[in-house]
Amino acid sequence: MRDNLLMYIIYGFLTGFSEYTPLSASAHQALFPMLLDFNSNLPLLRFFVHVGAVGALVCMYWQRVSHIYRETKIFSVSPKLRKRPPDMNAVMEARFLLMAFPAAVIGAICSIFVGKIETNLFMLAIILIGGAALIYLPDYIPGGNRTIKMMLPLEGMLFGLCAGVSIIPGVSAVGLILAVGQLRKCDRSYLLDVALLISGLLLLTMVVADVLAVLIGGFAWFSIRVVFGCLLAAVASFGGGISAILMMRFLAVKTGFSAFAFYGWALGLFSFILYLMV
Repeated sequence: MRDNLLMYIIYGFLTGFSEYTPLSASAHQALFPMLLDFNSNLPLLRFFVHVGAVGALVCMYWQRVSHIYRETKIFSVSPKLRKRPPDMNAVMEARFLLMAFPAAVIGAICSIFVGKIETNLFMLAIILIGGAALIYLPDYIPGGNRTIKMMLPLEGMLFGLCAGVSIIPGVSAVGLILAVGQLRKCDRSYLLDVALLISGLLLLTMVVADVLAVLIGGFAWFSIRVVFGCLLAAVASFGGGISAILMMRFLAVKTGFSAFAFYGWALGLFSFILYLMV
């Protein structure tokens, strides 16, 4: 088994980057250790890479999240006592995210158990190929301009479900939300923000699940080298998350996300070849 510090950095960057793109983070987390004989099955490592990815989202969306929080606080005050009317778009966004939260929590809880299941390469290949088709399809369907004012609570729950099922190896929360949202005629740039924020909710709940997994699993694995490697993975995950968000914002305005479909198909084919070889 190889566990040099470079492995931690690569693993962290791949995880942070794929968390905020239509690439499946769980697929990369399964294939990378398998190919390079790297022990990634450490709750502390998952905790640090998830913290790094959440940190990237907070860094990029701090102003928006703060604005949503402030406007929700103003809305909760009696109309007679308000100094100004709240931004109802921000209030509606908060309610929409709350609709998605329960499914994300369930997904995070289930992730503890899914992480212990050995990845089936054949099923991973099928899921990756199917997910890539979902990413490819919406760019060739007439788009829409629906934003929060036209979205229904049902769509909030649907997007939350998309995030919840992303714990299955091969499924991307961002990719699934983008595909479903574009099929529902949502504005692509606005939909990207929603997909990233919901993915952040999922990751935040997974951080709590990771802490529980660390406490339950004990500290038999503990060493200074492992802890330092996990810290490096967190920094790399933060950098990967920032890079992914910047790239996704650019693609949302310019060309769309269909290029990720070709990578998904290639990764699915690669997983199938590995299945045949094993």
